[in-house]
Amino acid sequence: SSHFGSSSSRASSSHLPSEAPQMPTIADLASLLEKLDAPQRADVERVLRIEELEGHGEVPEPFRAKVARWCGGEDALSQAWKRVECQHVISVHNLWTFETANFNVLRASRPVAGRGNGHRQTPDEIAKSCEGPGLCDFCELERLTCVEPFGRIHGRHCMSAGNAFKSSGLHGLIIWTRHAPHRLTPEEVSDGFQAADLWFERALAWDTTQGSGRARHPVMFWNCFRGAGASQIHP
Repeated sequence: SSHFGSSSSRASSSHLPSEAPQMPTIADLASLLEKLDAPQRADVERVLRIEELEGHGEVPEPFRAKVARWCGGEDALSQAWKRVECQHVISVHNLWTFETANFNVLRASRPVAGRGNGHRQTPDEIAKSCEGPGLCDFCELERLTCVEPFGRIHGRHCMSAGNAFKSSGLHGLIIWTRHAPHRLTPEEVSDGFQAADLWFERALAWDTTQGSGRARHPVMFWNCFRGAGASQIHP
């Protein structure tokens, strides 16, 4: 019986499937383009401009443990938070239709605001439920948001930060002091747009002098509340 068992073991191991080759992902698109021969590459580049953009930023020490957990680590000692400090964004621009699509696989780790307690809440109740230190990262802006290579823009009622999970090489945030987005005053909104203008100017200037020089489309979103995809209620 021992001989039979040994033979069976050898037979089954000889039929084990070999490890399948790893499929390329959208993150490999720029390198796949490089591997094409000249005529094939020319065909692609006649229609598409494919680039790999880098997004840089600094994660403050108090923010590192949280970012590490978002990125699959256990705590700051895991060093997983360092993935956020240099990100790779694949940008595909259609030269004929002028449409652009950007892909960053790290954005799959982006936190998403919860759906609430299941009861219908007013905007004031939603905002109040997550306001203040320990509940809202943006209420502790300088401790719990990323710093861009060119620093922060300071307005009268707001301040800039780097998006922790970028959708472009330059992807910033303007964060107001006020927590409830629907309570922003006209003066505060105007101040935020002025700060955004300064952010675009400084971001492009930094890219020209110290970056890649290819930041054609710096990005800044404004999404309020969960239904718009906001990861924080705080604007």
